[in-house]
Amino acid sequence: MARKTDNTSESFDGWQLFEAEAQYAESIFRNALGDIEAAIAAAQRALEIKPDYAPAILTMGSIEYQRGREAKGRRLFHSLLSLPDEFGDLWQVIDEAGNFLIQSKRYREALEIYQGAVSRFPDRAVIYQGSVVARDTKGCLMKPWRRRARCWTLSLIVRI
Repeated sequence: MARKTDNTSESFDGWQLFEAEAQYAESIFRNALGDIEAAIAAAQRALEIKPDYAPAILTMGSIEYQRGREAKGRRLFHSLLSLPDEFGDLWQVIDEAGNFLIQSKRYREALEIYQGAVSRFPDRAVIYQGSVVARDTKGCLMKPWRRRARCWTLSLIVRI
């Protein structure tokens, strides 16, 4: 893609976002075609173009987890918690990260993500729901009283 020659900060940021979104769309398209390597490459390019592009962070984080690079995936997912909420939908991306972790049976990590999001998005019920699902799926709410107490203590420790 050709780069815009106007170097004003606002113009450059807009162009950067446009290019990142284009690469992200390419990633989705390639994935739908079954070309996984091209899909991953496009997602990586989106993240290189705009390192704070939340959908690309979510995608690459989940890819890193699936590749067994858990530390890198975790760093990417946790970076979502410190991004500015430019478009008002960051909470949805964070919820998707938490859902991915729950589906991958990484309940403690999902709980960390949701608890980190609670302070940023206290008005979003889905964040609280995700936190409860991560705790409940882990067995914290379905076990005897001592197990529940241990799990709630664990959740407080993770929150710190």
